[in-house]
Formats: sequence, C-alpha cells, structure tokens
Amino acid sequence: MSHGPRRLLLALVAGVSLTAMTACAGPHQDRTARTAKDLEVSRSPAPAALTSQGARHALLTMAYLGSQWTEVRDVPGAYDDLLQATVDRRQFYLNDAGAGACQQLLDRLSRNRLVAAAPDGSAHAVAVFASDDGARLRYEVGAYPADRLAADRTWLAALPDRCDQFEATRPDGSRESVQVTALDVPKTGGTRQALQVVARGTTNGVPFTLSLDVALVTSESSAISVINGGLGGASAVATEQAVRLGGERLATVLAGGTPPASPDGLFD
Repeated sequence: MSHGPRRLLLALVAGVSLTAMTACAGPHQDRTARTAKDLEVSRSPAPAALTSQGARHALLTMAYLGSQWTEVRDVPGAYDDLLQATVDRRQFYLNDAGAGACQQLLDRLSRNRLVAAAPDGSAHAVAVFASDDGARLRYEVGAYPADRLAADRTWLAALPDRCDQFEATRPDGSRESVQVTALDVPKTGGTRQALQVVARGTTNGVPFTLSLDVALVTSESSAISVINGGLGGASAVATEQAVRLGGERLATVLAGGTPPASPDGLFD
C-alpha cells in the first residue's frame, strides 16, 4: 500500500475514534452532573427533632377550633367505657389477625391512645377540648420510635378493610356493633391516616350511638394523633381543622419556627 492511501486510512480511523469518544463523554458528563445534583439535594437539612417546647408550641389552641370549644383537663371521657368490649372472633372465621387488629382499635380508643408506643417524655404534649354539644377532641403531639410509627400507620390504614363492621361484647354482657370506615382529611404536609368509628349498643338499657373521628399525622419520628367525637357525633370541621392546621403547626416547629398562637382570619 502506498503512503498516500495509508495516511488517509489512518486519518479516517482517528476521526471515527474521536467521534466515538466524544459521544460517550456526553452522557457520562450528564451522569456526573446529575450525581452531583443528587448529592446536593441529599444534603438538604432534615427536620429537627421534636423537643418538649416544640411539642407545646405544636398544640392547637381554642382560637383554631372556634368559640364553641373550651379547653378542659385531660381526664377520662364520659364515653370511654362504651368501647371497653371484646371482639367476637367467631365472625372473623380463620382471620385471627383481623380480629386482633380490631381488638387493638377498641383497646386503644378506650385508653385514649392511638399510637401503641409510649411517647418520649421529653417531647410530648396533650390538649383536650370540649364542645357545646358534648363532643370531646383530644389532640396529642409526641416523638416516637420511627419504626413504631410506620407500623401504626400500616395498621390504621388497613382497619377499614380488616374490620368493616363487627360485633363485640361489653363487660356487662351487652352487645354492640362497631363500624369502621376510611375518612378523608386534608393531605397537605406529613403522612396522614384517618378513619371514622361508630359504635351502637345499649348501656343500662338505654340505646347509644358513639361516633369518633380518628386521625394520625406523622413526620419522621414525630406525630399528631386526634380523637374527636362523642354521643352527639363528631364535627367534621373540627377534625379537618385539627389535622390541617395541626399538621402545619408541627411542620413549622420541626423547621425551627414558632407557630402563631391564633390564626389570622380563619373564622372571619
């Protein structure tokens, strides 16, 4: 082969190799840029740990609920014993786990505790409000083990399907019917699970209908639990206010801020 064609062939090979290297370098550079960007995002500050002062600041005040609500002492409610009942496991057939989940619901509500784990004593606060129509709203803020909160979210989310409607026996031998349904609540901020529990039966020969809204709002290892209702029913507006505004207050606290004691123009 003469030197002219040989030099031409070498030039063509070099050109093809340079083009291939350039084509490969582009995506690699893009991946490097994306990786750097991902690392930058991952370095964004995580929510602060909830403190005792933060838990108190995250509590709702009467100004957030309206004039028909009054803050009261955290004492057992008049209806708590109506949920002290034993699930009839025969109606669950071979689904013993389902029966156990429904029993846990009755047990926790009768003790006014929606989260299974005990809260961190250094980051925990409770506010209880009574309405003019006899309803009671218990609003609790606390720090808990993150894995326990995740388990409680899963448990709560499954209850409408697991429980649906079931029968239970109260200590006096009377029977009550309990219905559990999913409840829509505002979805802004945090992770939310909510449901409505309605129990119907008799006490001392007098028929009763107890209706409760139950909600759990979680952020990392912090949580708000809401139990609202009574023999006169549950105020959907109060439940929504507690979940939406309470979630906003908790988010403000975890971001290092202090939420206002009263809202601006909420009830104007």
